[in-house]
Amino acid sequence: MPPSGAAYNIDWLWSFDSNVHVATDREWFTDFTPLTSQISSTHSSTLFAVEGVGSVEIEVRRVIGNAAKRNVGPKNSKVVLRNVLFVPGFICNVMGNPVREDYDISIGAERWIMDKKTGRGIGMLDKNPAGLVKVLLKGQAKGGTGLKGDVPERIDVKWGPGT
Repeated sequence: MPPSGAAYNIDWLWSFDSNVHVATDREWFTDFTPLTSQISSTHSSTLFAVEGVGSVEIEVRRVIGNAAKRNVGPKNSKVVLRNVLFVPGFICNVMGNPVREDYDISIGAERWIMDKKTGRGIGMLDKNPAGLVKVLLKGQAKGGTGLKGDVPERIDVKWGPGT
């Protein structure tokens, strides 16, 4: 079950350069195994503590605005992320490159998450005020962000040997 309040609105950023997914709140996880490790990121010289790993389901917006009002089908879909690291001290949630095993990501003029099995667009991407590409979650408006203060121009995550 997703977290509520401010924790729900912390951006899920799409990061092609990240070799793993990261969630900052334990409530995102549908299954969870404790794990002690660390990740690195180009936005900081600090190593960030990993406290666990598991699966996360995020409910994403499929349609917005007038299209949502006219659409008779579901307005939201679920994206399942596997092997997500729990890193409570990280700046945001990250949907890393491993998502491309199950989904295609389009960040051109139309920003979509597409299910590889069906070819259907199942979720929308948006740019937050810092210009970073984020997943548009159920209930979120385009153009918003949950990130506070100075936001780096680029955020990526690396996990594994040499981290």
